[in-house]
Amino acid sequence: NSGTVEIIANGKSSVYLISERTYREILAFTTQTYYLHKSDLEPPDESICLKWHSEALSGLNEMEKEEFCETFKWLHTHIEDFLLGRVSLLKEPDSVYWQIFDLERDEAFVDPFTGVEGIDNSYHIMLDYFDILLSIVADDAMKHAVERMKTDFCKAIENHNIGSLFSVHELIHDYDYYVVNYPIHYTIAPPDWGGIHKYFGHLE
Repeated sequence: NSGTVEIIANGKSSVYLISERTYREILAFTTQTYYLHKSDLEPPDESICLKWHSEALSGLNEMEKEEFCETFKWLHTHIEDFLLGRVSLLKEPDSVYWQIFDLERDEAFVDPFTGVEGIDNSYHIMLDYFDILLSIVADDAMKHAVERMKTDFCKAIENHNIGSLFSVHELIHDYDYYVVNYPIHYTIAPPDWGGIHKYFGHLE
């Protein structure tokens, strides 16, 4: 229920413990606001989505189809969880919390302000999902799409660009709901139910 703020002025650093509400208000005031599911576009027609779905999974047996679809769903769920939980910490490209992605898997990150130590493997887990998908997919167009998602994801992390991570999420979202797992079904509860039936227009 609290946040830590460092104020640097005239070469001097002071650290203050403030309420979580004030902390989030400061972050929102000084940086851009990002929305996970903000779009008024109409979803594609059912016939088009069914065609995309069939093409994306072509060349796979039933077991491979099931693994591909479930892995894609977990990738979507994981990036939503990641963005919902960390956007306030990563809005600024010089935030110290980007250092988490420089760590090896299972290497602990020590918060420089609070001293709290923890492990965040989100980056490695999402890379694992991308690699699993690429090892299964047979359709060239779907493979190219997954490669683009992975490349854009890695570039966003490398460039400390939270806006680009939201764009990657939009691409994953559209492919999950309107291609790979169409018609939409929920074996995994989405982190944000407000995203159901949203479409960002990334499919052609």
